[in-house]
Amino acid sequence: MRVPINVSLNSNIDPSNPGTWRSTTQGRLMPKQLRDAGYEDFKDLEQVNGFLFIPVAGTDRSTGKKKAGIAVFKASDLSYLGVHELVGWSHSSAAFFNRRDGLLYVSRSAVSATAPLSRFRVNFSMLTSGNVTSAFSKATDRYLSEKDGLPIQKPFRNIQGATFNPNGELYLVNGLEDPPSADRGGIHEFDSTGRLVQDSKNGNGDFNFRYDPSEFPIGEEPEGADWWDLATLPFYPNRGQLHVILLDNDVFTPDNIFFKHYKVSTVRQ
Repeated sequence: MRVPINVSLNSNIDPSNPGTWRSTTQGRLMPKQLRDAGYEDFKDLEQVNGFLFIPVAGTDRSTGKKKAGIAVFKASDLSYLGVHELVGWSHSSAAFFNRRDGLLYVSRSAVSATAPLSRFRVNFSMLTSGNVTSAFSKATDRYLSEKDGLPIQKPFRNIQGATFNPNGELYLVNGLEDPPSADRGGIHEFDSTGRLVQDSKNGNGDFNFRYDPSEFPIGEEPEGADWWDLATLPFYPNRGQLHVILLDNDVFTPDNIFFKHYKVSTVRQ
């Protein structure tokens, strides 16, 4: 969905029901071309230079194998441009652009010592002309590390979203399992070299991201993340720079979505 900044999100907007949208709100369900190709799911997206990069996942109908790709849309009107298939991938969880190195990062469902972040150069001129398939070229992978610089010891499973700040520091969001420690769930800050700086706490502290995956019948889970400095905007004063979604899954009533806002200093001492 494309929701103007002056529209309150504290309302009953149902993405699947256009009757609940505001007059200035736009929405787009998965295009038929993607559904026909076996894609079933939109993941955590990124917007760069007027284009939306949305990881998609599904099943190849001819082989029955899982597949993944990066779908591209125009941000201005949500028109679909095409999809770049991630050959050999069974799932893609998040796309996030690093303005410091100019590369698009894409994550699988887990990040570990053997599962790095993939990076792509994007030819925006090709996207403008509609050539999505050839607009992506593979760059070197980025391996993340623990605070001591050693390879990731315990994988971050169930990746839900990620974003970079202007300094190229990464905020990785994951979690689904109960207890949260089982998959290292939460928000994780990495420096510009990919070294872990800090993890959020679940229920306490300044860097608190509380969620309860044990709720019955379906637990809460982290979702997407974005970096946007809202400090000077009149609609959302003092809402910080880092924004992370918490999804409260429900069975008999519509799901609830919460935005958690964090003030972050990008100045390192």
